[in-house]
Amino acid sequence: MPVEKSLRIVNKSCEENEYVMSAFLDAYLNIIFLPHNSI
Repeated sequence: MPVEKSLRIVNKSCEENEYVMSAFLDAYLNIIFLPHNSI
């Protein structure tokens, strides 16, 4: 039971990291590409 709970916590943190990374990449790409699109 404790192992299952810790695995669930690890899985949850991995999902959150994926979400943060994808949001960070979206913002990063917008910063790079928006100036080129507006010119």
